[in-house]
Amino acid sequence: MQSLRRTVAILITGLLPCACFPVFGATRISKQTNTDAAFVHRKNGGMSKHAKTLHALNRLTFGPRPGQVEEVEAMGLNRWIDLQLHPAKMDDSALEQRLADYKAPFMNPQELMLDFPPGNLIRQALNGRIEVPGSEPAKAVWESQMVRVRLRQQPQVPQQMQTEQPNEMGMTDRAQAPMMQAADMAGAEDQSAETASFPEMKHTFYADLDPTSLANLPAQQRYEKLLRMQPGHMQEFVRSLRPRERPAMIAGMTPAQRETVIALLNPRMVVVNETEDVRLLQDIYSERQLQRVMTEFWLNHFNIFVNKNEVEPYYLPQFEQEVITPHALGKLEDLLDAVAQSPAMLLYLDNQQSVGPDSLFAVRREHPGSSRFQLIPRMGSQQPAAAQMAMLPQSRNRPRLGINENYGRELMELHTVGVNGGYTQQDVIEAAKVLTGWTVAPPQQGGGFRFNENRHEPGDKIVMGHRIKENGEHEGFELLHILATSPSTAHFISRELAVRFVSDTPSQSLVDRMAKTFLSSHGDIGMVLQTMIHSPEFWSAPDSGNKIKTPLDYVVSAVRATNADVSQPYRLVSELKVMGMPLTGTQQPNGYSMTNDAWASTSELVNRMNFALALASNRIPGVTVSIDPLLGQDRSAWTPIQQETGLEQAILHGPASSRIHQAVLTSLNDTASQNQAVASIVLAGDGGGNPFEAGLKRQRTPPESMQEAAIVGLLIGSPEFQRR
Repeated sequence: MQSLRRTVAILITGLLPCACFPVFGATRISKQTNTDAAFVHRKNGGMSKHAKTLHALNRLTFGPRPGQVEEVEAMGLNRWIDLQLHPAKMDDSALEQRLADYKAPFMNPQELMLDFPPGNLIRQALNGRIEVPGSEPAKAVWESQMVRVRLRQQPQVPQQMQTEQPNEMGMTDRAQAPMMQAADMAGAEDQSAETASFPEMKHTFYADLDPTSLANLPAQQRYEKLLRMQPGHMQEFVRSLRPRERPAMIAGMTPAQRETVIALLNPRMVVVNETEDVRLLQDIYSERQLQRVMTEFWLNHFNIFVNKNEVEPYYLPQFEQEVITPHALGKLEDLLDAVAQSPAMLLYLDNQQSVGPDSLFAVRREHPGSSRFQLIPRMGSQQPAAAQMAMLPQSRNRPRLGINENYGRELMELHTVGVNGGYTQQDVIEAAKVLTGWTVAPPQQGGGFRFNENRHEPGDKIVMGHRIKENGEHEGFELLHILATSPSTAHFISRELAVRFVSDTPSQSLVDRMAKTFLSSHGDIGMVLQTMIHSPEFWSAPDSGNKIKTPLDYVVSAVRATNADVSQPYRLVSELKVMGMPLTGTQQPNGYSMTNDAWASTSELVNRMNFALALASNRIPGVTVSIDPLLGQDRSAWTPIQQETGLEQAILHGPASSRIHQAVLTSLNDTASQNQAVASIVLAGDGGGNPFEAGLKRQRTPPESMQEAAIVGLLIGSPEFQRR
């Protein structure tokens, strides 16, 4: 075990900031041996064909699948790049089949809120403001949640348990199976509010719900029995089951039935979990890899925190699939327009709260006794509108409404011109005035974008020297056009792209060339990427392997490199949380950093190594790795050195550095201790428990394959693999 620990220490040291990039592997050209510069493969002063293909796959995708380097070489690298820049030409039907089991992420917000109601709609139903759906299964889900809310509102419940806690949902430990997770979350809220113990209720109402008998029923009958359960009692029923009994309750059900059963426990969790699961599966299995990389780039650029409010998760599927992905390689102005009209963004940055101080809505609120005629400023009057309004009767004890600057500020600072883009605080205020009235319709009316003229601030506005004449909703589009065509935006976006794809410190000449293309193509992101890809900086050998993968890049590339079969993606989503990069989980609007220093702490790298060893040895339930296809031939007579060399080629697509190669071989000397160490790994995402406690079976790794699994895990944790 000591040898394995020493190997892990060597691998982690190779990625720490104090370990300069030229030290290990093919990070920079040095005077070391050829094996220490393995990934560069310099030939005639440049990259070899193999190295160039591998470099493109590492930078423009989430990492190559087994055999993909050879596929791209056979197709031709330029042809492959052209297809990636035009994703509509590529067949992605295999991914579509994988996603067929998911219903929630492909529903519109109104449908989602009907089938998986958020807390605010449940409270409105209890207050008689909206009607409960009259048909099953939605009716059962609503009634179950209404019971939960009533229980939390009982006087004996402590105050802290009466308050809605939207942040608890979607951010829980995902290591438990969906049934177990939902029951624990729901039960924690309701436990102190129950007036009778579940054993008593079970004897009264559910004498026929013996877990074994229920599990043996056909899926349809089992589903109907669970659906007929007394509203609010599903939580205690599931919590009373033994761990192995829980998955059996939903075994064999259709995807829609499974969603309904889990929604009886926690409807919001269905939306959050499935949205994140589908997002990760698309990153792993889509053939349109550059589109997925750019989708993740823009989702981070236009970051939205899932737990900002109760309804935010219901708009995120639409935000990704209809706003970001279709525009990921298109014109920036089209993308800005789509984002600005997205309820997800408007709600996240509180623009629905923004009201023009001199708008008709604000004036009506301040002068409730005045007629509509009086509220309309008189044309031709020498007095400004505000002065005319001040002459009307005032409303008492009502704070004056005003603009919310959040979206106006982030639109310029983070989305377009950048913090050094030349705008002032007054420009932020004026931009916020332009965007007043850009709001969201109620869920019962579709929940989509709506421009409310009554909330819009009248008058001309001046933003960054541009006068925007009063023109209602069209003012917003004029503002977005001004920002989208600004040279500052061209440089800001070009630099962000260069940092993501080339280097933490891209040359100014590269950024300038990309910005020039941006301006001449009217913000065409695909053309900007072409300029970057065809630049010498993109293919510069010294920069090959200088970017440390973010946790998302790392997890997805590891799954792709091992050709793992993922049936429970929420396990991988859980590991991203442990590594410090939960999907939609950063609260700040600037998203996650794409630079190396953000992801090179010791604890972060230890988590990655644990993940790598667990992945390779099939200790992550629902994620299965098979070693045999990676090597692709009979290796019964292979020595450990031959095994390690073959797996280096399969995982790294070339030899590792001499130091890493020797470190991995050294760890193989003590096979018994090595197997014990691998078998004892417990992922932080498992909450310190055995995955079997959730009743989820893992694919066992045969003892004879444990050594190879350890090699794969160590290689995935190596500096060569963690850099791109």
